[in-house]
Amino acid sequence: MNKVKELLLRHPTRSKYILLIFDIFLILAATRMFINYNNIKLAIEEAEYNSQQQRLELAFTENFLLPYEKSEYSEFFLKHENNILLPREYIVKFQSIQNIENEDTKEEEKHIWDTIISSPQESWKQFFYQQLFIKKN
Repeated sequence: MNKVKELLLRHPTRSKYILLIFDIFLILAATRMFINYNNIKLAIEEAEYNSQQQRLELAFTENFLLPYEKSEYSEFFLKHENNILLPREYIVKFQSIQNIENEDTKEEEKHIWDTIISSPQESWKQFFYQQLFIKKN
């Protein structure tokens, strides 16, 4: 112990630099250990989450999906899931009366949209014409 004390008293600046380098090395080692610990902890949590998801998916398959596919209505349900219409089924589209009236007025204004725009000036003219002369609903 006395030898270390003598060495420290003889070369105080060198010993400070050596201790500083040793401290930096220990800080880097501690930081690396902490990062490794956190990575291991996150990997364990992710593995637990994935295993829980697999268990839930397996339970869903066993408790719902298999009985669903074994039922007598499975073909009917699967056709509807794949957007296949059964016999005597039709697609019905509902429209409000306003939409129908708007379509009639759009046909009158259709000549505006038929023109081909070939320059930016024509584009601006069309834009201002639409803003000034076409009624907005």
